[in-house]
Formats: sequence, structure tokens, C-alpha cells
Amino acid sequence: MRHPHPILWRAWLLCLLLIGLCLPSQANTVPPDTVRIHFHRDNADYSGWGLHLWGADLQPSAQVSWTAPFAASGQDAFGVYFDVPIVPGGKTFGFVLHRGELKNVPNDQYWFLDQHGREFWVLENSATLFSQPPAVAPQSASGNGQGSFLPLWFWFGLASSGLVGLIWWRLQRRTLLAEQRLQEQMTLLTEARSELGRQMDAFHQSEQRLRQLSGSDDLTGLPTRAGLQQALAKVQSRARRHDAKVALIFIDLDNFKTINDSEGHAAGDAVLKTIAGRFTELLRESDIVARIGGDEFVVLAEDVADERAVAGIARKLIAAACTPVPFDGREHQVGASVGIAIYPSDSNDAATLLKQADSAMYVAKHAGKGQFRFYAEAANQLCSKEMALDRRMPGLAERAELAIQLLPVQQLDNGQVVLQEAFLRWRQPEGDYLPARDFIHIAESNGQIIALGQWMIAQACQLAATWSATNAQAAPAVAINLSLAQLQHRQLTTQVSQALQQSGLPAGRLVLEIPAAALREDGQLQINLYGLQAMGVQLALDKVDARTLTFAQLAGLPWRWIKLNAQGLRGSEAALHEQLWKSLLASTAASDAQLIATHIDSPALRAQVQQLACRYGEGYAIDSGTLLDPQLRG
Repeated sequence: MRHPHPILWRAWLLCLLLIGLCLPSQANTVPPDTVRIHFHRDNADYSGWGLHLWGADLQPSAQVSWTAPFAASGQDAFGVYFDVPIVPGGKTFGFVLHRGELKNVPNDQYWFLDQHGREFWVLENSATLFSQPPAVAPQSASGNGQGSFLPLWFWFGLASSGLVGLIWWRLQRRTLLAEQRLQEQMTLLTEARSELGRQMDAFHQSEQRLRQLSGSDDLTGLPTRAGLQQALAKVQSRARRHDAKVALIFIDLDNFKTINDSEGHAAGDAVLKTIAGRFTELLRESDIVARIGGDEFVVLAEDVADERAVAGIARKLIAAACTPVPFDGREHQVGASVGIAIYPSDSNDAATLLKQADSAMYVAKHAGKGQFRFYAEAANQLCSKEMALDRRMPGLAERAELAIQLLPVQQLDNGQVVLQEAFLRWRQPEGDYLPARDFIHIAESNGQIIALGQWMIAQACQLAATWSATNAQAAPAVAINLSLAQLQHRQLTTQVSQALQQSGLPAGRLVLEIPAAALREDGQLQINLYGLQAMGVQLALDKVDARTLTFAQLAGLPWRWIKLNAQGLRGSEAALHEQLWKSLLASTAASDAQLIATHIDSPALRAQVQQLACRYGEGYAIDSGTLLDPQLRG
């Protein structure tokens, strides 16, 4: 398509402008604060005809008199019309239609807004003021410059055709320009893809050469000792620039030689491949796993926060190694002893770090296997309590060391208990009860969280069923906190269903508290949430964060309870939290969801919560709760 010449384009616009200027003046909508009088004569002679006007509501643009009448404003098919300006709110004036001494009717006439409106029609020799145009023979405008013999529709059609043509041409031009730009972008994209392909080929070639130089384990596909040394040098360089910590974790499999000797090398190879894959899956993409010997592995964890975080990684590695490996119809069990050295606190030298981690691993193995040790004794002392808990954790339920702390959720205005929240406690040898927050992270890393969670669900359902049997009308529901690890477990809905069936507790009397962080997860976790919803249990959203929670997340599931920490209502961010409370209270007003204020530790905070119209709360200022010792329950 060829573009019109710029001169043609300007000529077209000029023609449209001239057409608009040449359009005849027609009677359009009456302007504001104006009364329009239409006058018709059969002979279409209006020369000299005008209005003599009087009245307080007039505001003519010039002095009007008998010898200087108000002239016609325009001409249309009916005749001529006069646009008489009036004051705002004007309602009446008098007039005479005349040409000199010749009057249209002998008597003076009057216009009234309530009777005639702001537009009326007058016929020759008639005193009647018509509110609608009476039937007359249409007249053409005279050659006085006020009109044209061509009808309005002709000019309108001509202008419309020109406008449509202009729009069509503009659209065609824009389409052509868009196609040209798209073609240019497609060309650039094709070139970019080709360049990317060349770079990827070069990258793969470089990667292949690097593997050839560094060495790769034929069995597991992991880097060998040479590859680990090269990776460690690069990681140390980055850590030095960013002042970060790096953990070198040395892993030696326990009892592997027994399997290799008794079951054969095929079984041993299967164990090594399986465990190598487990190590790789549970670590971050930035972490490096290497196999440096027969049953020896090294993990290089970059940018670790502190020794506690590294201890969590070590526990996960031990749990992964201890999980049985199926092969040839049998399950083969090994373990792992782990030693840890930290850069730069233990050493700045890569070879020294590896020796230190190896030395710490032997200390762990001689301490009884299935354990981890840091090279630095200070780090071991820091983690000694957690390591002791880790060793003692298996078999807690069987040894009757678990207890339940009940904390009631009350209706703040009358004290009625609507929920009993059940918290897990671990009775220590010295008689203290360890709160769940001090050992749940250990249970998540060593795999014990599923067994502990299953015990908690079963015990809580039994308790609630006992309450219902005693007083079904006033019995509260029971609430349990679920961890992310439980929510991601495939058997969660089965565990809940079995606990409800064995206890006889209706599903609606069980409340499962979901951490708000779970809303960012998907996969099995989301499947479990919808499965619990279908089962009929109540869902509560816990640990709500004023900065990250969105109402779209709240709308995803039918939440029965939403728990907000009342501590946020005081301090530097009190205004932000108060606005969140008000928004949530407003958004849940038309639903079954209710807000629970948690951590109420003073009467003043309780009063502040009630002022926000929150009906339910829990905290030590309301009730300190009840500890149910397993030995007392029998």
C-alpha cells in the first residue's frame, strides 16, 4: 500500500474544514438561559420582521425598541427563529412580532415558562403559541447567507463519508506500520535466538571440557575430589568478596561396607546412587554435592547464616541417609556420620577445611554414629542441646514423654470458651516441659515431625470427643497447629480421617491451624488443604503478616478463623496493624469467618482489641491454660 502524498493529506483536511464551514446554520438545541421563538409566514418573506420585547426577565445583548427590533437569529424549514436571552431563572416576558407598524396580531403577547417551555412556534396572523411545531409547508432558507438550498442530510453525509475515509486510511496506515515493526522485531528475535543458540553451544562445550578436566563420578554423576577442590576455590573467592560463610560438610555412610560385602556390589551401587540423589534433591541449587571416595560424600553449602542453620542441613542429610533403600526386593539400611568445618572461622585454606571436616566426622562416628559434629568446640557446645534432643526424639510417644498444653479461645464479652488450642510439650528428665517451638525444627529436619503430628492429631481428637460426651452443647472445638512439613505430607488427610473415625469426633469440631506462609506453596500442600476442606474440618489461618497477606489469598479457602497477633497493635507499626484489623473485620463481616486476637498479655491490650470489635481472643491475660501430663492421663 502506498501512502498518500502529504499535500493530498492536507488538501483532504482542508476540504473537510470547508464543508464544515459551508454547512447551513440550522436550529439546534436551545442554548441555556435562552427562549427560542419560531415564526412562520406562508410567503416566506421575513424581511424587516423582528421582535419588540419588554419584561424584567430579559437580558438582550443590545437595546431593543420599536424602531430597532430584535432581529431573527436564524432560519430553518419552519421559517425564522429568534433566540431571546433571559436572566437565569427567568419565567416571563412580553413581545410583539412586527415589521414597522405591521403587527402579526393586534394584541400584545406574553411568554410564560410554565406554560410554553423554552421553545415555541408562532404562525402568521395567529395569537396561539404552539409548544410543538404545527404542520406547515417546509421552506428553504433565503439567500441571505443564513442557509443553503442543499438539505442538511446531504452535507452531513458528505462530511461523514470524508470522516470515514480518513479513519479508514489512518487505520490502514497504522496497520501497515505495525506490521513493519512486527517484522523488524521478528527479525531481531530470530537473530537473538541464533546468537543464544551459538552461546549455549559454546557453554555446553565449555561445561563438557570442565567436566573432563575436573572429573565426574561414573556411578553417581557427582563431581569427584578434583571437581570439589575447583568448586571450593571459586566458592571461597565469592565468600571472601561478600564476607559470607561457607560450610564444608563431610559425610561418611555407616554400615555401608557390610551391605557391599554381604549383598554384593550391585546392592552397594544402588545404595550410593539413591543416597546421592537424595542429597542433591534436599539441598539448594547453589550447594554442591561431591563423592570423593567409596562411601564418602562432601557437601559444599554456600552463604550459610550460622551454625544452627548448618546443623539443620546436617540433620536432613543424616535422615536422608538413614531412610531404607529398596533394591532387588529388599530394603538396605545405612546411616551417616557427619563432620562440619566453617569458612572462614575454622580456616581460610581449602585443604585444611577438608581435613578439619574429616576429623570432625570421625569424632561423630566414635560418639555413636548417626550424629554430626563441628570442628570448632564452641559450635558443638552451641548445638549440643539440640543434638541431645535429636538423639532422644525417636520414641517420644512410646515413652509417654509428650504432653498437651490447652489454651482456651474465649468470647471476650462473656468469657465463653469456643476453642481449646492444643500445643505440644515435651517433658524433660529434670521435669520441665519444652515448648514445641524449641524442638519442632529438629523434628522437621530429622523426619520425626510426621510421627509427632500424627500423635498430636489423634490425642486432640480423643480429648474433644471426651468433652462432647460430657456436655455436647457447650463443648468447645479443639484446634491444632500444622507445620509446613505436615501440610506437604501425602498421608495428612488419611491421618486426620482415621483420628476422627477412631475418636468419633465430628469433623466440624476439629480446627486445623494453617500458617500463612503455606499460602505461597502449591503442589501436595494445596491438594491437602482442599482435601481437609472437603472433609468438613474447620480451617484457621495462623501467623498472619500485615505486610504480606493479600485478600485474594484469604478468598481461596473458606476460612473459619483468622488469627492475628495482638502484639502488633502496639509499637512502631501499630497503625499498619490496626488498619489490617479493620480491613479484615470489614471483609469478613458478611462471611462465617471470625478473627481471633492472640498473645493478649494485658488488660489494656484486651480492651484495645475489643474496641476494634474483635469478638474472640486468647492469651495469658485471659487464661494461662491447662497442662495435661501424659502420665496423669494414663
